[in-house]
Amino acid sequence: MKQVFCKVFNVLVLTLLVINSSYSKNSKHLELGGALRSNYRYKAWDFNSKDVGGDAVFDVFQVNAKASYSELFHDAEYRFYSSDFGGGMLQHGYIGCEFNQNTQIHLGVSHVPFGILPFAFRSWFFNVPYCLGLEDDYNTDVRVLQLHAQRA
Repeated sequence: MKQVFCKVFNVLVLTLLVINSSYSKNSKHLELGGALRSNYRYKAWDFNSKDVGGDAVFDVFQVNAKASYSELFHDAEYRFYSSDFGGGMLQHGYIGCEFNQNTQIHLGVSHVPFGILPFAFRSWFFNVPYCLGLEDDYNTDVRVLQLHAQRA
């Protein structure tokens, strides 16, 4: 349990460092969030499950932190799964710098784009590329992004 609190603390400290990294009077932004998900399962074929009417099981607890200060920004999400499913993991987490309206650089664990984003990615129905591990893929890297203006 101590390791869980240390990981959450590290995500939050990194967020606060990005916010307080400069002394100019530029805009600051901080978002903290998270989620807790559990499941209820009833296995008709399992006599132990039938006797108690099913099981409520822990699925995932996640902590999200986004921050920006001037041209620096940070985005991270850490997930805590049950030990049967691997325990904790960093889903994504990076520090970035926005050079101008069209150019950013990210350092850390970030999403690898694939497919017809953003339409198919993380849809309600898991599609074949997602099940093959192609759409929900995150890598450690340094990424330079050229952003394009959104069309109205």
